[in-house]
Amino acid sequence: MPMRLRASFGTLAALGIGNTRLDIQLGTGYFLLGDGCRGACGFCAQSRDSKRRDRLSRISWPDIEFELLCEHKDELSELHRICIQCLDYSGLYDDLIHAIKLFRETVGFPGRLSASINPLPREQLRILKEKGLDNVSIPLDLPTEELHEKVKSGFDRLRSCGVSRSVTEEPIGRPRSFTGALMGLQDSMEIFGRDNVTTHLIVGLGESDKEIIELMDWLTKRGITVGLFAFTPLPRTPMENREPPEMGRYRAIQLASFLMSVKGLMMDSFIFDGNGRLIGFDREKVTREILYEISSDGGLFQGVCFRTSGCSGCTRPYYNERPGQIPYNYPRSLSSLEIEQARSVLMEYCQW
Repeated sequence: MPMRLRASFGTLAALGIGNTRLDIQLGTGYFLLGDGCRGACGFCAQSRDSKRRDRLSRISWPDIEFELLCEHKDELSELHRICIQCLDYSGLYDDLIHAIKLFRETVGFPGRLSASINPLPREQLRILKEKGLDNVSIPLDLPTEELHEKVKSGFDRLRSCGVSRSVTEEPIGRPRSFTGALMGLQDSMEIFGRDNVTTHLIVGLGESDKEIIELMDWLTKRGITVGLFAFTPLPRTPMENREPPEMGRYRAIQLASFLMSVKGLMMDSFIFDGNGRLIGFDREKVTREILYEISSDGGLFQGVCFRTSGCSGCTRPYYNERPGQIPYNYPRSLSSLEIEQARSVLMEYCQW
């Protein structure tokens, strides 16, 4: 079967393909490799159990012909990075090698090349790097093995997450394990090096604040970059009826991630209640001056902790929300009003 390559709707607009216009400048081009996935993630439209295959989160992914990429190689070369989202299917590794060759040799893309994949053997990772891959992302999505089993291993384990639908068949293949993903991240670190390995965590899948912040602490100490996402309910997926996370909670976790990755703070800087909810910060370690600088207009960081996190230059606009909504991840600089709104809901949630 020939390799199927798709491009995000925003990427097509950035390349000048079609009549669509994008109101946010993209520094990264996003492509999707494959046609359906063997995984059974309850939140994903590409899951084998989903009744739709046209989207990844809220983004549409039309097919793109290789010839069309070559015709727009000048526009592609203006991007800083290309990110290849890889579904889990038989033949993926060979297709990914082919895709890397397409972008590096046929199109001649000079920027950074990334791939979001499930764990691969170390030798395959080495070959991917030799072929021209710069960055690897292995999505954990969830912070604990228990949640991983409930949310990513089929409908029969999703009832405790609020999913009422039942299954009549066993998942195809063996589900990727949480431990396997952690090991894959450490293998990737040894091969690709610090700042070249990323993972994704999704807020709003049943985890506590403490669970996700503990994992972010573990990852940050090992030089693994964290990209935060907000759970997005999609029609005709198993978790379509679950609510997205409240904005104040998401802002608090964004701030915690920023304080660990940029300011070097550890777990003892955060205060939790008995249910694992983040209710404050150690005032000796997280001073009001730091919080002011991070979340106030005119400060050193100007609200940067509320912007899209993950690989360098990643913006993924409208990935978690519709145009016109307050974004969970701002793909651009924040206005004074937006910074104050983010600060307000964060402080209300943490009872600061």
